[in-house]
Amino acid sequence: MIDQRKRVRHLTTIAVVGATGTAGSRVVARLKARDVAVVEVSREHGIDLLSGEGLYRAFKGVDVAIDVSNPVPDDGQPTVTQAFTTASRNL
Repeated sequence: MIDQRKRVRHLTTIAVVGATGTAGSRVVARLKARDVAVVEVSREHGIDLLSGEGLYRAFKGVDVAIDVSNPVPDDGQPTVTQAFTTASRNL
């Protein structure tokens, strides 16, 4: 009999938004240690929350997303609040 948790692990792909940050890198490590399929979403992987670049492609086939991002405003975002609003809308 297959353990239910193992079966779910193989059927679930989880995107970790902010995957290379302090919290995100730990989340990624723990998921991978449990043999969970992980999609790492970060600027280092060519995905930008503020511009939306690469998000559609990154989320294709993803079942669950965990957001541990900390979007920092760039020159086009006047405030932190606006940066969070933009990132949330794009997600």
